[in-house]
Amino acid sequence: MNELTIYKNSIDEINQLHKEIQQGFYNALDKGKRIGYLLNQEKAKLKHGEWLLWIDKNLTFGERQAQKYRFIYKNRKLLNTNSSSHLALSSINVATSEIRLMKKGQKKKKIDAENKLKEKEFEKLSLPETVKVWKGKFKTQSKKIPSNSVDAIITDPPYSEKYSEDWRDLSRISKRILKPYGFLITYSGILNLNKVFKTLDKNLKFYWQFILLHSGTKQLINPRNIFCNYKPILVYQKEPFKRIHNKLDDLVIGSGREKDKHPWQQAEKEIKSLIKNFTRPKDLILDPFAGSGTIPVACHKLKRRVLAIDDKNKNIEEIEKRFKGLKKL
Repeated sequence: MNELTIYKNSIDEINQLHKEIQQGFYNALDKGKRIGYLLNQEKAKLKHGEWLLWIDKNLTFGERQAQKYRFIYKNRKLLNTNSSSHLALSSINVATSEIRLMKKGQKKKKIDAENKLKEKEFEKLSLPETVKVWKGKFKTQSKKIPSNSVDAIITDPPYSEKYSEDWRDLSRISKRILKPYGFLITYSGILNLNKVFKTLDKNLKFYWQFILLHSGTKQLINPRNIFCNYKPILVYQKEPFKRIHNKLDDLVIGSGREKDKHPWQQAEKEIKSLIKNFTRPKDLILDPFAGSGTIPVACHKLKRRVLAIDDKNKNIEEIEKRFKGLKKL
């Protein structure tokens, strides 16, 4: 286009430039067809296996581009002026898409850099003074806990029978480290509930069973072919027996599944009522199977001191992350 061309108005200029883009595409297409034709002629002269060597020796582009030119020539009858006019615009669209991808990539790099900076700043944060997180098996870590020092144990151990040893440890160690009148509050599965009762009865006094009513999806207990609509929450007490002051309903309505941080994660809202009624502010609460930290976080939000124990690095990192992300209380 001649730079000295004078248009009556911007609309005329826009239309003329659009026309030239189309014309430029048609010229390029004709050249592409010609290259495809010439490539076919040269390929016909070569012996089997010489084509790639010929391209490397003679052309400024590679085999893939050569294939495209030959493809255009082969399908030249489809590329008439009427059917290919939209292709001229598609080249503009491709350029637009490329620019968007580049800008998206630049934006992603910027976001990634900002996230790395935030992570570094986050790592500098410390856990609240009233929170301790220990990595290791409960049985091992509990040796560091003085006798008669814990106000309550609130936890959600694994339910499968293969973890029966963990339940025996929980029963035995709870008796040692709980203060007199202190409570063990634990979630339990139903399939092995009779064995859980027997295990805990050996060292603690049964106080009550709360029923956590599931909301939403039911769970099928395959060994019994029964849909489970609730989960037991067992409350045991270290003797001497002492009843709580507040009157409390033993039906806990589920607030929905929270499994975003751990497959066995419980909902924070569901446990808060039990924390409020069985413990007091500043009490020391232990969760020996802390998972992603839902129970410790709930206790901390209610002004309780917290000791969380778990044997998996991933869970410890998640617990610390959750606590560091909390606003100061």
